[in-house]
Amino acid sequence: MKIDTFSQMIEDKEYNWIETLPKYQQNTISDLLANNTPEEVAITWLTASTQNTSPFSAKQENTNTYFEMIKKELHKLLCGNKEYEKEREELSGIISSDNNKKMLISSISGIIGSKVGLAATFIAPITVLIIMTITKVSLNAWCNLQVDKNEIV
Repeated sequence: MKIDTFSQMIEDKEYNWIETLPKYQQNTISDLLANNTPEEVAITWLTASTQNTSPFSAKQENTNTYFEMIKKELHKLLCGNKEYEKEREELSGIISSDNNKKMLISSISGIIGSKVGLAATFIAPITVLIIMTITKVSLNAWCNLQVDKNEIV
C-alpha cells in the first residue's frame, strides 16, 4: 500500500481523532490537550500509566523510551518500511470499510503494541496524538521530519 492511501485518511483535518477512543480516554486526553501539545500529552499519558500496564512486559522501559519506541514503529508502519508491508496491506482493507477510523486506530495500536510490549488499548491515545500531529503538516512531511531530526533511523 502506498503512503497516499494513509495520507488521504490520516490527513483528514476535519475529523476529531479523539472520537476514536473510549469515552474515559477521550475526556482525559481532551483535558490534557487544553494546556499541552499532543507530544506532551502522550508523555504525560505514558508517565501516569506505564507502571500499571507494562509490568507484564518482559523488558521494562522508561516513559521516554516507550514514547520513542512507539513513534519509531508508527513511522515505520505509516512511512513505508518494508518490515510492515503485510500490515499495510491489511490496513488497506480497513480504510475502505465503514467506521474505518476507529478500526484503523485499533488495528495500528495492536500492531505497534505487539512490537513494544504494551496493550493496544493503552497506546491507542498515543497513536491518536501522533496522528493529530501529522494532520497539522502532512504524512509525507512528518515522515521526512522524523528522519531529518534523526529521531528515526
